[in-house]
Amino acid sequence: MYCLSPGIYSRYTEEELKNLLNDLDLVIIDLDECIFPGITKVRLYRNICLSLLGSKQLKGYILLGRLFRGAFVIILMKLVKILCPKATNRQLIYYFAKITGTVPDSYLQKAAELIPDKSYPGAKQTLEILSANSKLGIISQGLDIVLKEYVKQFSNSQRSFIDFWNGNILSDLLDRQNIAKPGSNFIFGSNDKKTITTRRIEQFRPKKILVIGHDADDLGMIEAAREYESIVIGFNPSAKIKKICDIIVTAKDWTGLRQFFFSKLIIKRGDNRI
Repeated sequence: MYCLSPGIYSRYTEEELKNLLNDLDLVIIDLDECIFPGITKVRLYRNICLSLLGSKQLKGYILLGRLFRGAFVIILMKLVKILCPKATNRQLIYYFAKITGTVPDSYLQKAAELIPDKSYPGAKQTLEILSANSKLGIISQGLDIVLKEYVKQFSNSQRSFIDFWNGNILSDLLDRQNIAKPGSNFIFGSNDKKTITTRRIEQFRPKKILVIGHDADDLGMIEAAREYESIVIGFNPSAKIKKICDIIVTAKDWTGLRQFFFSKLIIKRGDNRI
């Protein structure tokens, strides 16, 4: 592979990538461990607990106790998933929604608002560059309340850099009937991401697609994009994903990617997009 810059490696030369990237018109990115350095649901939970702890209200402390009991169950469920890799994320995500759903909206909103600012350095600026010529969206197992904050905060005075998102809607997760419906829009794993990615591709009919992911849950996104003209970037990818990436990023931030895209992409929509 060619070393494009420290921590960025490519199957293509810089000149080849420049030609490929300038036909780009759809970008799809995972959120957790790609844009955000961790799991946003965990950070949401942490922020809620800290807010309740600082509330100095008996009601807040009672709710905090319930959340701690719920966290213990989630840890046990995660251990089961580690010991049994074939176990699905469905019940884990559902249970997280169940305990989070007991939190008043004001605490949820405040907790979500704090998350985008903790994203990887350079991520926001890179998405701004990529969105100049392309429709850009996030497909994630994360919650709608967090994804909506990314749309709001990853923006400038003129527009958001995120054109669309697909994730898990908290209110729908709390409805067992919705979860049981076949063909639902929930995202519990790779197959769900593949289905939704295919829908987005059919919606936008792009010439070329860029997908950024990192682990087996993103395999479906990659497989859907590979049926079309596409470039796949692995952000600190797992071994399984690394094998099928066109570009591999081993850096701990997006600053190298931001510089690379800034130097290689010809911005077609004018400076008002950047």
